[in-house]
Amino acid sequence: MNIRQKLSKGHGKGKEDLSHPLGNPRRACVFDVGEILALINSYASSNLMLPRSPKYFYENIRDFVVIKVVGEGAEPKIVSCGSLHVPWEDIAEIRALAVHPQFWWRGLGSKIVRYLIEEARQMGIEKVFAFTPLL
Repeated sequence: MNIRQKLSKGHGKGKEDLSHPLGNPRRACVFDVGEILALINSYASSNLMLPRSPKYFYENIRDFVVIKVVGEGAEPKIVSCGSLHVPWEDIAEIRALAVHPQFWWRGLGSKIVRYLIEEARQMGIEKVFAFTPLL
């Protein structure tokens, strides 16, 4: 099994719980960039998010978490993502929070936010914010 197969199956850093159909947040890896890019830029094409390049995701991959889901007979796919950016010692920003429209209202965005807030707390950061568009 090569490294890509191991990471996509949840081996090593950031194991996924794919036994639950909606999955749980895990750290993103470089092999996730294509799916994250497609998810974010699908919203950017409607002017709901800022468009991003692959370079942005590779440079910031350590900031990202993702949730994958398993379909019947299908490969797991990323349906939610978000990142935590630390601009200063006492504050963090949740960025690039997205959930695929087919998976809205299932708590995936909330799972990502809770994961990122806990990550901020573990770093000693108590203030976390996010900018969102009004829909």
